[in-house]
Amino acid sequence: MGILGLDLNDAALTGVADGELLFREPGYALAPDGTLVFGLAARKQARRFPRRVQNRYWHDLTDEPLPAALGDAHSPADLVHEHLAQLWSRQSCDAVAFAIPWYWNAQQLGLLLGIAQELGIEVAGLVDATVAATRREYPGRELFVLEASLHESVISEVGQHELAEVRSRHSLSGLGIDALERECVAYFAQCFVQSARFDPLHDAASEQQLHDQIYDWLDALVRDSRCTATVVHRGTEFHAPLQRDRLADRLDQALQPLLQRLRALLPVGRRTAIQVGATLEPFPGLIDSLLALPETEVFVLEAGAAASSACRDVVRSSVADGGFRLLTRLPFDLPPVPVGEPASPASGNITVPTHLV
Repeated sequence: MGILGLDLNDAALTGVADGELLFREPGYALAPDGTLVFGLAARKQARRFPRRVQNRYWHDLTDEPLPAALGDAHSPADLVHEHLAQLWSRQSCDAVAFAIPWYWNAQQLGLLLGIAQELGIEVAGLVDATVAATRREYPGRELFVLEASLHESVISEVGQHELAEVRSRHSLSGLGIDALERECVAYFAQCFVQSARFDPLHDAASEQQLHDQIYDWLDALVRDSRCTATVVHRGTEFHAPLQRDRLADRLDQALQPLLQRLRALLPVGRRTAIQVGATLEPFPGLIDSLLALPETEVFVLEAGAAASSACRDVVRSSVADGGFRLLTRLPFDLPPVPVGEPASPASGNITVPTHLV
């Protein structure tokens, strides 16, 4: 199949090959019975086995020991090794090009390359994920990119002088997708308590149902301002009405540190384009808050934007004679976006399969 582009943002490890989105899964590991499982399978059991789950091993990649072994894994590097091996074994690609998240340092990048070598994976390229996802120029506007991993969010100011290049980054630790999901779950639980006198957080199985249905209910609230949530506990169905505006208000409070930092960074009197990463897009209220900023246009990136771009020939040319270089600048390869004409989508076209792994 050629080159697998792999975005290593742990909120959504994303693989793309030949323009097709192959998988998108969170960086979760679980060993309920001593055997490691990863991704969505691990996330779907995380509340039932809270002491046997890890979701920081991609973010905190190191060979230092874990507080307690997880299955046969004794360090975050062991977990990354096993998770990457599983992702790779499901594909039929010849090599991988990595889109590297903003929170990794040079030592972590070196560990990744060592793990890939141990697994016999040919590395075809390395590129900064923010730069990779920025494939269009926005003439006449300053460009900022908002992204979130599981455990932090970041605002990147991206230069557009012939190439996309990150000028500055401002990260907010603790304000990531994990925190936003917990806000959603707290709101859902509150609705069940108020309407059904049932607290799903008092039982691991019902709490897991809340987490499993987060994105189903968020999707429903995109289509309509209200929806009904259902949880089954010991054979009894409990129902609760959810309201988009109330959830948006709650999330707005959680997102205020990010929005305040962004407002402080925006240039006064200058037009601005803001690219929003796909992991942030589902949460109600964020896009509306950004659109309310003065002289601002908002563009939501597709899932797989960075992974798809990592497959480009210019990225693959960064690897030569066994040496690896992380690309931090890339030329634009899609048409520029005129003022007032939002790109649809901002990152190009990616074919999405009916079922994601």
